[in-house]
Amino acid sequence: MKRQENINLLIEHRKKIEDLIDLFSRYVETGGCKKIIVDVFHKISFYTNDFLLNEKLLLENKNAERFEKLQKYHNEFANKMIDFQKDYENQKPGLCKELLNFLNDWYSRHILYFDNNITKNN
Repeated sequence: MKRQENINLLIEHRKKIEDLIDLFSRYVETGGCKKIIVDVFHKISFYTNDFLLNEKLLLENKNAERFEKLQKYHNEFANKMIDFQKDYENQKPGLCKELLNFLNDWYSRHILYFDNNITKNN
């Protein structure tokens, strides 16, 4: 796959992730989190899997140090999502807001910052 195709796919999946977080935010604000949280778990896993795959393709064999750092962030994200799913199963109070805060923080720290640097500087 060509570099520009990878970048276009990153942008497409970034938009899907952004839209999902916005939708989840509206449900959390209106108290309807439980209606959508399982769907959020499934979709965030699907969208981020595709997003992260394209991100890796951009870095692989080009910058080993950044690639390893990226792998670390992806593993941390996956582990955190597993923890949130366990918290959901255990009906942890305040989970919806905690998950929303995590997703917003992850989106701004990782997607908007780190990934913008990949597409510009790679």
